Amino acid sequence: MQLILTSQRRSKFEVCLEIIELCQSPGIPLTRLVKDSRCGWAPFKEILSSLLTGELLRIETRPLSFAGDKRKTDYYLRTAEGDEVHEKFKELRKRIAMSGAPSK
Repeated sequence: MQLILTSQRRSKFEVCLEIIELCQSPGIPLTRLVKDSRCGWAPFKEILSSLLTGELLRIETRPLSFAGDKRKTDYYLRTAEGDEVHEKFKELRKRIAMSGAPSK
């Protein structure tokens, strides 16, 4: 899901918001999160670490869904605070869209 449509480089803030949006219930595995965020590994690790430290995201370890497989994988989900940030951003995005794009 593309959050911000632009041909320019995205700021860390924009990538943070996109990662928060991607981490909706029932969660997303790390490999899918990295791919869908369209961010390089080094900045992704830094941003993910700050989102986890800031308690906007949490990790839930679950068994793989294959019968008889005992391996587990981590899923990333939004916390209540992450949900609040996501809702506020959606509201702001809606307000900006309703007011129209600023003229240059």
